[in-house]
Amino acid sequence: MEEIHINASLSPRRRRRWQGIRMSCRRVLFFCVSCILGAAFVFGLRSRSGESVPRNDVPIWGLPSDATNVSFHVRAVFGPITAYEFDTSEKEFLKWAKRNRWDVTRVSGRPYRIGRYTGCVGKMDEPLHAVICDGYSYEWTESDMGIYVAFDRDRHRAYFFDHSR
Repeated sequence: MEEIHINASLSPRRRRRWQGIRMSCRRVLFFCVSCILGAAFVFGLRSRSGESVPRNDVPIWGLPSDATNVSFHVRAVFGPITAYEFDTSEKEFLKWAKRNRWDVTRVSGRPYRIGRYTGCVGKMDEPLHAVICDGYSYEWTESDMGIYVAFDRDRHRAYFFDHSR
């Protein structure tokens, strides 16, 4: 983009007018950018939670098409944890896992524990972990981050838990 310079050949009146237009454009641009960043910051600071919510009413994208009874805690921009769980069929869970490139393995022998949304929303009267004896699980960890996914075949319930710290 070519830069326009206010040169000395302009009359003083035109020079002042041109400088005023430039200053007005800068102010409008600053105001717009400030509003956008402020809104993103304020809305991004709030985590969202819900219980027994229909699939189409949750702020989570890509759930299986038959997902029902969704309970969740979705972290804010700087929050450390996202956790959700929902009812689904085994077939749809396996499709969902494959679509997300989670190489799930069969849970057998030793039970698998996965964190639940309940700890994030202060529901201390309910279990903080789901214990799965028959189902599937997936884990990915690196440094202080992790993704955990599980499916309980007895309850037909899927669990997702991730953390960034």
